[in-house]
Amino acid sequence: MFAAVSCGEAAEGGPASVVEATTKIGELASGLGDLGSMDLTNLDGIKEKVTSMIPNVDAIAKMKETLGDKMPGMDAVKTAVETLTSKFSGNEGVMGAVKPLMDKLNALMG
Repeated sequence: MFAAVSCGEAAEGGPASVVEATTKIGELASGLGDLGSMDLTNLDGIKEKVTSMIPNVDAIAKMKETLGDKMPGMDAVKTAVETLTSKFSGNEGVMGAVKPLMDKLNALMG
């Protein structure tokens, strides 16, 4: 017959965790794209967006610890970070606003 798989097994690196990590990574890449399309004069909006994204980055970091070498690739996030850095590099105010997020992302991908 079929073996039962408990939720505990999935949470410890089973297929559901890989799927969840892939979903979270996609959401993060999408959020970074949204951030990149924001009006650069809207610093309050940029700070709010950055603050709303940090819990997702923290969740992905925990998944990375759990999944280890099963962690899905983060190429889309890396590309988005490079694009944002290039776009915002000439604007100190925006770079200051996104710094907490960029620091966490660089640590995550490092």
